[in-house]
Amino acid sequence: MAATWAAAPSHHPWARSRLVPTTRTSSQPKLLETCRACFSVPHHGTGVVTRCTASPGSRPSRKKRDSRERVSYMVQRFKVLPGGTVDGFVDLMLKHGEVGDLSDFNDLLAALVIAKESDIALRLHSNMSSFGYSPDFWTQSVMIECYCDKGRLGDARQLFDTMLQQRWLPSVAVCTTLISSFCRKGMMKDAFYVFDTMGGMGCDASIQTHNCLLKGLCYVGRVEEAYDWLERIKEGSASSVTVRPDIYTYAAVMDGFCKVGRTDEAMDILRDAVEAGLNPNVVVYNMLFDGYRREGRPLEGIGVLKRMKEGSCLPDCISYNTLIHGLLKWGEVRAAVRVYNEMAAEGFQVDDVIGCSLLRKVSQLSRKEKELLKVTCELFDSMRDGGVLAIDRKTVELVLRALCAGGRDDEALSSLQWMATVGYRPDMSSIEELMGLMCRQGKLKEALSVLCLVNEERWPPSGGAYNIMIDEFSSRRQHLGARNVYGAALKRGVLPDKKPGCG
Repeated sequence: MAATWAAAPSHHPWARSRLVPTTRTSSQPKLLETCRACFSVPHHGTGVVTRCTASPGSRPSRKKRDSRERVSYMVQRFKVLPGGTVDGFVDLMLKHGEVGDLSDFNDLLAALVIAKESDIALRLHSNMSSFGYSPDFWTQSVMIECYCDKGRLGDARQLFDTMLQQRWLPSVAVCTTLISSFCRKGMMKDAFYVFDTMGGMGCDASIQTHNCLLKGLCYVGRVEEAYDWLERIKEGSASSVTVRPDIYTYAAVMDGFCKVGRTDEAMDILRDAVEAGLNPNVVVYNMLFDGYRREGRPLEGIGVLKRMKEGSCLPDCISYNTLIHGLLKWGEVRAAVRVYNEMAAEGFQVDDVIGCSLLRKVSQLSRKEKELLKVTCELFDSMRDGGVLAIDRKTVELVLRALCAGGRDDEALSSLQWMATVGYRPDMSSIEELMGLMCRQGKLKEALSVLCLVNEERWPPSGGAYNIMIDEFSSRRQHLGARNVYGAALKRGVLPDKKPGCG
């Protein structure tokens, strides 16, 4: 059986199988037939994607290939079973003797771990003796993966030591899985214990193993050590076997530097990676955007964006959103608008929260800088038409007030109508501000339409809105109109301060 059993399930070749499970049924005879099928390797031609761990140019044995296909088949079966029924399915397999030997039992454990049914795997492992089995090398390898998946790293370490005592040398995949789990928890002493043990037993660390250590060192803030380790990898002195760093090796150290406010040094590391012939991906560049945002230097991110476009790696939605977020956080509103326009032109959609933040900042700034009113309108229209339906009520309210303050009553009325369409209820003070603007511009009919909208939407009325209309009608000596407004107010339970004249 292949030593890649202990590799992380997300990277396991079995987890990438194209096997198509048959239709599930609730009847026990059919279920038992399915159980038997799990240990009768189905013939699927070339549909199964497998990875050979033998020496280059060799082929895995028939037994290894069959085991992989069987595990893959069981994983697919487990995934299509209704929630909570996998346990019963496994018990049925054991009850009817469909698990023939230890190899079958190990396959079952591996399938359960890959299918994220680790609790069942732990139960079976603890009861192995009752089934007449004793754990072997492959059993322990699978269970280290299982313990890591459950976060029980103390048990995983103990099992690792037990394997060493029995002179069972764990594979690179098992060691890397264990190191990765320790590093994610910041347990670097344990991680280096496993790494040093690998060297002592002649197990050559892969570049993935080194990458896990680099991430762990950066996670606990030991970025200088991480950088020194990177240099040792490049020099070939980090382990007994020389490994070539990949882009993820450099990215691990870059991320550490970015998170401690040393993004310029991270940029230097990126240049080293490019000089080494590696092509950085979008995730690597996004680290730089976030790093400059943390340092309060978001404008540096615009240079990073330009570099991406000039190279072979184009920015994605996260790139633009991270850059805009940083620009807004540090008050670079105009630059954020330019990046947003560029983003929209590329067909990307702004994050709802960041989009609302951008719209609020522009709306507030437009009260002082009137030339930004046009930008406010364009932004609101773009986000509204582009499907950013999560524009919250307070943001639209700010847009409405900014447009009123800038004398743009038509756009303000459009914003108010959109609020009604999506079910938002504006503050009456905003409505009064809009009605007052319309009346000052001589648009009595439009102002009255706003009051009608208030009545139609059953928004809580205010005396102020009715007072504005009564005053306006009265000033024009349209006393009948004033009395109609007064009567409408009374019907809604509002007593206006203004009373219509007796013309």
